[in-house]
Amino acid sequence: MQTNSNYQKTQVVRIQLSKHAQVRTAQRAISPLVLPLITSYGKREFDGRGGVRYMLTSSTHRQLVRAVGDTPQVRALAGCFVVLDALSQSTVITCGHRQ
Repeated sequence: MQTNSNYQKTQVVRIQLSKHAQVRTAQRAISPLVLPLITSYGKREFDGRGGVRYMLTSSTHRQLVRAVGDTPQVRALAGCFVVLDALSQSTVITCGHRQ
């Protein structure tokens, strides 16, 4: 018999894009629809300037591929990062591709 004793309720946070982030997603061909994937699987670190960076490293990208499958769209996310406002954790400041 299986139980749900380890169930953890997750809170859904609506991610908003700043004006700067709207420009950067368009310039860098990163769909706003994939930003929750990057923030869910990316390695989290503080950037020292009031933001929290979520980076898809090679290991976290492999975890994402295992979870959603290996598609060209998922492969294109390798090295992507998203920076959220450290206070609200719901406003995207910027995003891009690691060089």
